[in-house]
Amino acid sequence: MADLLGSIHLGDEVVLKDVIVHIREFVDGHSGLRDWQGYFTLSIGVRIEPGGPYRLILADGRAGDVIIRRVRVGMESTTVEFVGTGPLAPMAG
Repeated sequence: MADLLGSIHLGDEVVLKDVIVHIREFVDGHSGLRDWQGYFTLSIGVRIEPGGPYRLILADGRAGDVIIRRVRVGMESTTVEFVGTGPLAPMAG
């Protein structure tokens, strides 16, 4: 699982910035199709709604659309789980 710095966007709005995102990428051995998912944590009081699609933009120049599947609020932090809805690819331009 890779740990990367990123930001979460909804349309033209930056919803979250400078978030450490944990991403796991999979490749199906039979079809060669790629799949990715992951999570990030938020401080107590910071919120994001499930659903989407949100746009994840990583500091390494890659971006992809995600759906927020689950938001688990804990005593010290909130864990947000997401799944990629298309490729996680270098941004154009």
